[in-house]
Amino acid sequence: MFEWLNKQGVRSSEGFEVQCISRYEMEYREGNNVLTLEGDIGKSGGKACFILDKSSIDYWDNDIMKRDFSDEKKQEILGNFILALNFQNVNVVY
Repeated sequence: MFEWLNKQGVRSSEGFEVQCISRYEMEYREGNNVLTLEGDIGKSGGKACFILDKSSIDYWDNDIMKRDFSDEKKQEILGNFILALNFQNVNVVY
C-alpha cells in the first residue's frame, strides 16, 4: 500500500520511500538509509518511464564502508522501486 509524500514521491507501508530528486536521480530510502538511483526520464510505449542505470544499485549512500549489496538485496530494492514508480503511473526500464 502506498501513500503520496508529495507530487514526486511515495511511501510504502512496507517501510521504504521513493522520491524523484532530479531528472537524473531518484532517492530510495529505508529507515535512515538512502540510495541514489541514477538514470533519466523518458518515454516507453507512449508512457512516462525512468531509464534506470542498474549499476547505481550498489551500496547505501551513507555507508562509509561502501559495502556492496547482496544480489538478493539488489533484487529487493529493484522490485520495490518498480512498484513505487508503477504506483505513480511511471514505468521502469533497465
